[in-house]
Amino acid sequence: MFKRCGNTRGSGEFCSDCWKKLEFIARPYCSICGQRFSIKILDNCICGNCYSNKPNYEFARSLFKCNEHSKKIVHQFKYQDKTIFAKTFAKLLYNRYSSEDIKDIDLIIPVPTNV
Repeated sequence: MFKRCGNTRGSGEFCSDCWKKLEFIARPYCSICGQRFSIKILDNCICGNCYSNKPNYEFARSLFKCNEHSKKIVHQFKYQDKTIFAKTFAKLLYNRYSSEDIKDIDLIIPVPTNV
């Protein structure tokens, strides 16, 4: 495994330190916005925000929570030409969400867009 935490060499795999710092989002989460619920809840539930103000998209998903480490990785991917991260992001997204109905996805956007 090669370091992604600043080194530009390697296959794009995260180093073990980076893996430990990423907080992956797991069920249960809102079936629309993907916000993780803090309590045990059934799948396919909708959070209060989406119930009150339905978004203009069908659903959104994230790989991990936004913390200082994930911000750094997303920033490197988007603004420092670390496109080697794309392959790992794609594998992680597929492995995590392939059981959901993702056949007709129109767009994948690296968010937050302002990092």
